[in-house]
Amino acid sequence: MVLLKSGLHHFNPELYRSPNHQLQPIHTAEHCVRWEGVMKKFVIVILAIGFLSGCAAMEKLKAQDEQNKIDAKNIPICKTDAECKMAMSKAYSWVNQNCDMKVQIANEHAVETFNAMKQGQKSCSVVKSAKPDGSYELILSSPCPYGGCMPEHWRQASFNREIKSVLPKAE
Repeated sequence: MVLLKSGLHHFNPELYRSPNHQLQPIHTAEHCVRWEGVMKKFVIVILAIGFLSGCAAMEKLKAQDEQNKIDAKNIPICKTDAECKMAMSKAYSWVNQNCDMKVQIANEHAVETFNAMKQGQKSCSVVKSAKPDGSYELILSSPCPYGGCMPEHWRQASFNREIKSVLPKAE
């Protein structure tokens, strides 16, 4: 049985039906060479698309990394008791959603999880630290002692943005 242009045939494997329904000999070598060229072009196009999309993704990731480095340094600050209460509540939620370990301590001054025990786990600690001007900084510590976690500045940036979302905009 041979695969010809018109499909699988049980009759003369040296013939195929042309568009005008005449039986004509198949030119196997010519046919294969033509399809080989088409397939090479197809593979090249697919690889080029994959390469270009990979480059675009890397550029986007690099830009996000740079923004996260900036956001990680922008520590959230609360000035009033009401602001600090909202910020600590949001910190508790963030820790619950983003840290692998269970919360061990949660009060108006700190939120802390149990320590990480294996690779890929991270523990978290948020401390409300007094500043000389009477305001408070909310400082995140989220070590990943055994590796396998996203970079620390990515976690810090995520935390800072989340806490700042409930605080008044700085002037």
